[in-house]
This record gives sequence, C-alpha cells and structure tokens, in this order.
Amino acid sequence: MVKRRARRTRWVLALIIVLALGLAVVLGLIYPENRSRSDPLTASDQQRATPLPPSPTGRFILGAYDSPVLEANESSPVPRIDVDRTISALQAAKVNTYAYLICPDYRANPQTSLTQLDQLPEFARRAGAAGIDVLVYLVPPTEAPEAAYQPYGWDYVRWFDHVGRLAAEQPAIKSVILDDFGGNVIARPTLNFHFTPLYTHRMTAAARRHAPGLSFLPVLYHHDLIGRHAVLSEYRHLIQGVVFPYFGYSDGRTVAGNTVDATKALSQGLEVSDALRCPRAAGCTQIVLPARNATDETVDTAVWSSTIVPMPGERRFVKVEVHDDAGSSADVDYRLQVVVDGMTVGTASRGTGWKERVFDLSAVTTRRSNAAVEVQLVRGGSGTERSRVTVQIGDIEGHGMTVDPEWTEPARMSTGLTSANTVDTPLVFMPYAVPLSAEQGQGASPAYFASVLHQMDVLRTSGRITGSLVFKLPLEHTVLGQPDPRYQILARTYTAWGPR
Repeated sequence: MVKRRARRTRWVLALIIVLALGLAVVLGLIYPENRSRSDPLTASDQQRATPLPPSPTGRFILGAYDSPVLEANESSPVPRIDVDRTISALQAAKVNTYAYLICPDYRANPQTSLTQLDQLPEFARRAGAAGIDVLVYLVPPTEAPEAAYQPYGWDYVRWFDHVGRLAAEQPAIKSVILDDFGGNVIARPTLNFHFTPLYTHRMTAAARRHAPGLSFLPVLYHHDLIGRHAVLSEYRHLIQGVVFPYFGYSDGRTVAGNTVDATKALSQGLEVSDALRCPRAAGCTQIVLPARNATDETVDTAVWSSTIVPMPGERRFVKVEVHDDAGSSADVDYRLQVVVDGMTVGTASRGTGWKERVFDLSAVTTRRSNAAVEVQLVRGGSGTERSRVTVQIGDIEGHGMTVDPEWTEPARMSTGLTSANTVDTPLVFMPYAVPLSAEQGQGASPAYFASVLHQMDVLRTSGRITGSLVFKLPLEHTVLGQPDPRYQILARTYTAWGPR
C-alpha cells in the first residue's frame, strides 16, 4: 500500500510539472527568445556559421554605448580610454554589455581610430573579466572620411576580418555593430561606396572564418524598417539582430528626429518588432513586391495552392497571418483573396501590424468531396504608381478540412517578385541619454530618458526586445558635484531589470 501511494504521488507530481510548463508557455512565461535558432545564412553561402543564440550575446543586453572615461593626459594628441575607471563606472550602472566605438574624431585625425583599435584587445580582456560583453561599433563612409578611418579605411572586409581575429582571442567580443547601415546601402553621388548584400556577406564571412559565433547587428532607424524606404528585406538573411535608435518621429529625409518627444517609444517599438518577428516559431515567408511606375499595368501575384478534403458537419475556413512594412503609406493596395475551384470566395485588404485574415469556405464546399483552393496575394493592374513593399506571410491554416500539400511556400509568383523564408530577428533598443548634435544640448532630459526607459520595460516584459543599448550614457560627468541623474536613472532601471 505504501509503495502504491508513493508511485501515485510521483505520478501526480509529474502531471503537475507538465501542466505547469504548459501553462507557462500559454502565459508567455517561457519567452520565444529562449529558444535556440540557426544562423540565417543560407546553404548556398560558402561560409557556414555555428547556431547563434536568440540574443546576440546570449543574454538580455543591459548595454551602454561609447562615452568612455578618458585618461587625464592633456599632452596626448589622442586621448586614451581609462580602462579601469570606465569598467568601474559600467559596473556601478549594472551594465553587462558595452559598445566599443572605433571612429575618427571631428578633426579627422587618423591616429584616433588607430588608438581605439590598439586599446580594444586589452579593454575586451578586462571587460570580460568583469562580466561585461563587448560589441565592436564601427562607422560607415557617411561618418568617416576614408583617409581618416585607419587602418583600413572603407575596406570593411578587412575591418570585420580584424575584429573576427580579436574575437577568436577575446571571447568577450560578441558582435559587430555598423552605424547608420540603412543610409549606406544606397548609391550616393558623393560617395563611391555602399553596402550591397554581396559585400555585406563578404564582411560577415571574413569575421566568421575566425569567430564562427560572431554576430552582425546593423543600426537601422524606423524609416529603414518601416515605410517606402525600408531596406530590411534585402539584408535580413545576413544579420543576427538590429540596433534600433529611438528619437521621436523621423522619416529620415525631411522630418528631423529629436530627443524631446518620448511618446512614440512604445508604439514604434511594437511596430518595429512586428517587422522583425514571425507569429510562429516556424518562421515566415517574405514576399517583396517591387516598385511600379504609373504606366506599368503588371499585376503582381503570389499564389499558394492545395487540394482540400472538407470534413462534413464542420465549419470550414482558411486563416492567413499577414504583415507588411509599408506603415502608413497610402499607395500600398495589395489584397489577399481565396479562390475555390476558380471562384473568388473572399477578399481582405491590408492593415497595419500582424493581422489574421479568416476566409469562410463552408458554403462553397458543402457536399464536396474535394476542392482546389488557392490563397492569392495580388497587387496592381490599376495604372497607378506603387511603392516597393515587403509582405510577410505567417501560417496559412485550414480548419475543418484536410490539406495536401500544406501551404508553406508559394506555388507560383509573377515576374519581378522575390520570396524568402525568414525567422525572428533580435531587436536591441537604443535610447538617447544625450541630445542629437542638431539639438545643441536642448534634449534628452532626465524626465525624457526615464519615460523612454519605462516604455522599453513594457517591450522587455512582453518579449519584444532582446536588449537595451543606451546612446552615450554619461559615465563621468557630474551635476553640482553629484552623478548625472540619467546615470542614476539607468542604474536603478538596470538593477530592476537584472540579473546581470
């Protein structure tokens, strides 16, 4: 009797554990960011990398960017980092990740980047010993005159190769960040260089020859991810995360950003994270619809097709998850429709964010043994100008029916469209602790900074972001002899967000 009761007790405990784990998944206590993922480089890429963690560093990033404490040596033409004081200040602020900037100074002194690069190995060694990860932060041609950005100028393959070699020796180096990436992927008449997908692959491959787990995080602003100038789709398979700087509303061209308006931090964070994630762990299908001029009558179509067998007595419907990167653009007019044996039975227009569109097939499949069903993404034919737009399709599910084959990939697409499989891309949120240079010291007040961090906490607790990387946290500045209040605000916030 005792043994039987013990066995029954163990069985009940096991059942409770299983039910608790299931409840945790349902409630979101086990976040998708804790699931392993594979490196997004395709099989055709010759350089294969080891699987990368959901976060670029393997843990939630409590980060700070630049603003190191400098050595007090007025005779030195190039200031050097005071490694001990910088790391002590980072530890006191509960920072677990530091973005180490390598960039020419405003005088275009080539010794500046040479000195920064020279100090990187020792800084990474000491930071690693203190439990701080290092992200090497490089700048693009729009921020660095080629002759001043020594030792490699605009040869970013060599920059990445060098960082990869250092990362192989210093395991605290986890990632390479490239500033203002979205503004440097387009050809400019004033520059003879821009980042193409092929060149970007060559950069990352050069680093991973030495450090296979080294991730690449471009800096992409809201206008690089959402709207008519979005560039993510062409580079998504080459990156392992995105650093997203928040500075109010900016279209990147005519409307300037600011560090005064904190009200959009949460809404933009949600919008950007939608562009970077998929509703299901299995991933999404990305369809890029090209720009068309007003005289182009082409009808763009992507079609998923299958044969269904209706289940008698049940409601039969098809559910489609869809998202696009057009944001509030008015000239995006694609639609989803479902066709059964050549007859259109339902149409849905686009919306913002991830939407679930449901098409009821019950009436048209009654007393049918089977039917040919197509899910169609359609745009065009109206003779109006159309912007380039990337549409993501999540799950296509049939309910009340059996489906063969499953709707996993488009069966056919019209000329000019491209398709790719995508998975979640980690999002690191960058709030500004100092004003933008154009604001001339008029923004980024402690109240503004605290408000942005508060909205970031909502994104953090909902699993929408995998880290915070504060832009130029004041590490040594004081106000009336006391530590900068923004430093104190961040220390309290990161303490609450811990553990390190």
